[in-house]
Amino acid sequence: MSLNANDYEIKISPISGKGIFAKRLIKSGETIFEWSPKVFTKEEAGKLPKEELDHYTYPDGVNILWMQPPERFMNHSCDANTKVVGKSDVAICNIQVGE
Repeated sequence: MSLNANDYEIKISPISGKGIFAKRLIKSGETIFEWSPKVFTKEEAGKLPKEELDHYTYPDGVNILWMQPPERFMNHSCDANTKVVGKSDVAICNIQVGE
C-alpha cells in the first residue's frame, strides 16, 4: 500500500526541480508509491515534449513508462533513500520528517 496524500508534500527540491518530502516518519521497507504510469511505445513516447521525455519517463522493456504525479517527483539521487522494486518506490532506510 502506498502513502496517502497526508504523509508527504511536493515542493521545490534542492536536488532538482520538485521533490517529495515526508510529513511523517516513513519506515524502512514501506512502499512510498505504487506507480500508475501511462505506458507508451518508444515511438509514442518520442512525441512527448523534451522536458517530459528527459525527466519523467522510465524504460520498461520495449515500452516507456510516463510517470504521473505524485510519483514523477521522486528524486533518485546519488544518496537515495528509496529504491525501485517492481513498479514501486520503497524506502531503504527510515525517512525522517522533511527528508
